[in-house]
Amino acid sequence: MKAVFFGSSAYCLPIIKSVSTHFLLEAIIAKKGSVAAGFAAGKIRLFEPLNKAELLSLKGEIHKIGVDLALAADYGLIIPAEIFSLPRYGTINIHFSKLPEFRGASPVQYTLLSGAGQAWFTYQTMAGKMDTGNIIHQQKISLQGREKTAELYSTLFEKAAEILPEIINGFISGEIKPIKQDETKTTYTKILQRNDGFVPWSMFLEALSGKKAHQYSLSADSAIRFALTHASSLAQALERSVRALYPWPGVWTEIALSTGKKRLKIIEGELTDWRFNPKTVQLEGKKPVAWRQFLAGYGESLPSTSSIALKSSLK
Repeated sequence: MKAVFFGSSAYCLPIIKSVSTHFLLEAIIAKKGSVAAGFAAGKIRLFEPLNKAELLSLKGEIHKIGVDLALAADYGLIIPAEIFSLPRYGTINIHFSKLPEFRGASPVQYTLLSGAGQAWFTYQTMAGKMDTGNIIHQQKISLQGREKTAELYSTLFEKAAEILPEIINGFISGEIKPIKQDETKTTYTKILQRNDGFVPWSMFLEALSGKKAHQYSLSADSAIRFALTHASSLAQALERSVRALYPWPGVWTEIALSTGKKRLKIIEGELTDWRFNPKTVQLEGKKPVAWRQFLAGYGESLPSTSSIALKSSLK
């Protein structure tokens, strides 16, 4: 069976390897210069369209190949119907949530932000609207509450790759019957922006002290606000956000130093007695350091009103 794969990131490699091992992988369609593109290395046809127009221009090439099935995961461009409907059996998309929950660009991040006990992936037929196709297969893995986005994506891709031949063959043979999604259970994620990880300094201090969150000027669709609505405390929301939003956009706050306002990124932290304890931070323009080391260097420069919360974070 002739297949093409749409995908770009390093996470995609287990899927690509599985497709190339069990089927005839005729082409990879990826973002220019991506890790997935590097896998082709002259052995497989490679197309690197930069936009929708260039993607549509591949219609003739894909038709000429005589593709039976296309697969897509973590590609980066919206695949138009004129392209995803070309293969004999259509296009299957692998999405990393229990659809119709967490449709959109950031399902793994929102899974961690919500504090869910499981993470899911879904094999679905590609349809006209994003993540609305019929469900072929769904599978879950248990979470320990310590996972970060990058490692969870890797695990999910590996699990999805392991069962790929079974799922594809079942779908092609008709043994697996796709089912429609329950639209009444739909929730959405979004493309994360820099401000999704912003935490006001006073809010950060409250998390260190174990206090409840007050009203802050967070945007209505902020990732931090989403975490707050699914957590039992501010500290818990912050700990989940640090794991979910690393490396992009990261959880960060702003501090006033003698040299002016600087961004402070919280890279690692832990929840202790309902207080958030930073472990590793990075001041704008500097290398990552331990929290204790940061306070030793800059603690005296911070407002005196911060001292109680800062001291409690070292206990």
